[in-house]
Amino acid sequence: MAQLIFSIVTKLSFKNVNICLLLFKLINLIIHILNCYLIYKITKKLKFVIIYGLNPFILLEFMGIVHNDIIVAFLILFAIYFLIKKKKLLPSVIILALATGIKYFTIMLLPIFILYHFKDEKSLIKRLLRCIEYGIIFLVIILLQYAIYYRDISIFTAMMAQNKKFSKSIYSGMIGLGALNKTQEINIFGKQMLIGELSVTLRNIMLAIFVISYIKFCIDLLTSKKIYFYKSLRKYSFILILFLLSLATVQQWYLIWLFTTIFWQKSKTAINIIGVSLATEIANSIYMFKVESFKYDMYFWAIIIFLSIIWALSNNLYRKSKGKDDLKIKT
Repeated sequence: MAQLIFSIVTKLSFKNVNICLLLFKLINLIIHILNCYLIYKITKKLKFVIIYGLNPFILLEFMGIVHNDIIVAFLILFAIYFLIKKKKLLPSVIILALATGIKYFTIMLLPIFILYHFKDEKSLIKRLLRCIEYGIIFLVIILLQYAIYYRDISIFTAMMAQNKKFSKSIYSGMIGLGALNKTQEINIFGKQMLIGELSVTLRNIMLAIFVISYIKFCIDLLTSKKIYFYKSLRKYSFILILFLLSLATVQQWYLIWLFTTIFWQKSKTAINIIGVSLATEIANSIYMFKVESFKYDMYFWAIIIFLSIIWALSNNLYRKSKGKDDLKIKT
């Protein structure tokens, strides 16, 4: 879907870069307004529109730098709207498949959507069959999207190659720290190991933790007698954080993935997500003064962690003075 938009904008701009950028900004602005509208339709709370719509992180990354993840956010919100407001699963699954065609992490929402829709179904076998049925529909939509642009297998190998690149992640930060200190090896339990090898190993461990957690989440969801949408999305957000931490390449705008389900989080979690997004924007400014190199990735993460801790501590002090206030969107 994103490629279709890019193609249309390119033709409308007559390949003029300035016109093309202006059109992208206009499209992102329209999508941003639609996202705010969907958030209000879903939550019926103006404060959530403000949390999303006026967030400096959202405005800078998607109004200013025009990343296409805002399209993914729109499709996820649209899919959620059909699911919980219109009680229609098929259009929700189709829209979610369109989102997955842009960013594949959204496939993790599929079991939640299907099993929540059939939450009153008591038979485990029937639940499983429903998952297979709608899973096939989802897969067909995905394949149709790729079929439009398919030329050879490189479309898939390029995706795998991207996952092996290390940039702006904790793991590339470790490699960068070693480079700055001119340290190639580190002693781990009496064994010398290259820092690069250690980074890959830790990344694989984190990836395994994410996969195991997600499989357990799906099994628990499948076998649960009662499925609550807000509880499912809270667990999903935790697993999505594990996924983000397992990525070898991280970009600050990926955090918008968390904003599509922030409205069902406990207030403390929601506020901390906002804090991390702001901390990430501030930390990213280091690359404005330096080149974007793995040598500075550790500084990038150190700033994020430091500012996030300060934000969380300030939030805790404020909550203690005012009392706790949990979000009230429970489905």
